[in-house]
Amino acid sequence: MSDSVRINARDPRHSVRLARFLSIAAVTALVGTAATAQSIPRLVQVGSIGCADCGGAARFATISDVTVTDSGQVLVVGSEAPTLRLFDRTGRVIWTAGRDGTGPGEYRRPMRASIGQSGIQVVDMALRRLSRLSGDGTFQSSAPIAGFPAGAAARNGSSDVVLIVDNFTGPKGLERWTLGDSGRPVGSVPPVQGAQPGTIAFPSVAVALSGDIALLPDGNVYLIHRFAASGAPSGTWQRQIERVKRTPAEIAALERIRQRAAARASAEVGRGRGAPPPLRASGSDDLKPHIAIDGLRFDDAGRLWVRTMRGDEASTILDVFAPDGRFIGEVIVPTAIAAFSLGGRWLAADTEAADGTRVVRIWEVR
Repeated sequence: MSDSVRINARDPRHSVRLARFLSIAAVTALVGTAATAQSIPRLVQVGSIGCADCGGAARFATISDVTVTDSGQVLVVGSEAPTLRLFDRTGRVIWTAGRDGTGPGEYRRPMRASIGQSGIQVVDMALRRLSRLSGDGTFQSSAPIAGFPAGAAARNGSSDVVLIVDNFTGPKGLERWTLGDSGRPVGSVPPVQGAQPGTIAFPSVAVALSGDIALLPDGNVYLIHRFAASGAPSGTWQRQIERVKRTPAEIAALERIRQRAAARASAEVGRGRGAPPPLRASGSDDLKPHIAIDGLRFDDAGRLWVRTMRGDEASTILDVFAPDGRFIGEVIVPTAIAAFSLGGRWLAADTEAADGTRVVRIWEVR
C-alpha cells in the first residue's frame, strides 16, 4: 500500500485539524495559490524497514539518524549494536557495523552520518569526534572535534558534513568537514533574538548539494539564515505565524525528555567526558517551538524542507521553501516523523508503528 501526500498552503491551524481525518492510504492535495509558482512535491510511500518480530538488523531499539542516498539506500544510525545499518530500498541488509565503546569503530552517541561514493563520516556527540568509514562500513580513521557538536548536517551525495561547534566561550561556530580534512571554519551562528539569561537554544543546520548552508539559531523564532558555500550570508527564510499550544500530554512528555537528557549528561560525566552546562531550553512549556530540533533538510533541487511542530501524534507538517526563499506550502505526512533525510527522489524518515516499534518509512518525491 502506498500513501500519497501533497502540499497544503492553507492556514496551518486548519491543516492540523484536517490531517487527523486523512487516511494513511491517501492524503488529498489542497494546493493554495502561494504554491503555484513552484513545482509541487508529492510524496508516495514505497516501502518501510523495521518491525517488532522481524529480528536481525531490521529491528530497531533506537534511531538517531536516517540518511537516504540518491539510489534509495538507507543508512540507519542508532545507539545499540550494530550502530550502523545499511539497507537497500526494499529493506534488504547490505551491511552492519559499530558497537558501543570508545575505541576505533565504536560510538557513544552518534548523531549524524553522511554517505558518499568515497566513504562515510559519522559524527559522535559524546566522544566529540568524526569516524571515517569505507563504503562497506569498514572503519578507516577518526578525527577529534575541538568543541561540542551542537548540530550536524549531511551533504546529499557526499560524505561532507557541516557542524555547529560550541566551545561555551562565545558564539557557536560553523565548520565544514570533508572526508580527508580536520574541518575548516565557515562562519558563526547568529545570536538568538530575545534570548533570556539562563536558557539554551538548540540550533539546527542543513547543507545543500551546492554547499549552501541553512541555519536556525532557535526553533522558537521562525527565522532561518542562509549562507553561501563560502560562509557569506545570502538571505533568510521566515514565516509570520503563531506558535501552537502544547497539550497536557505533550507537556508531560517534555518533562520526560528533560529527565532523560539529565540522565545522559550524568552518564557522560561518569564516563569522564564533560557535559554541556545544565541550562533550561529557551521558550515556554505552554507553546511549542515553530521548528523541531534538527528539523532542516535540503532536497537535491535546493528546496528547504522544515519539520515544524504544528503536527500532532498522528501527523507531521513540513514547510517547503524555494531556493530563493519563497514559501511554497506545506506537506502533511499522516504519521509523526523524527529524523528524516532527502536524497535523489527519496525521502526516508524515522517513524513509529502502532505497536511502538521504530520503522523507517520511504517515500518517493514526485
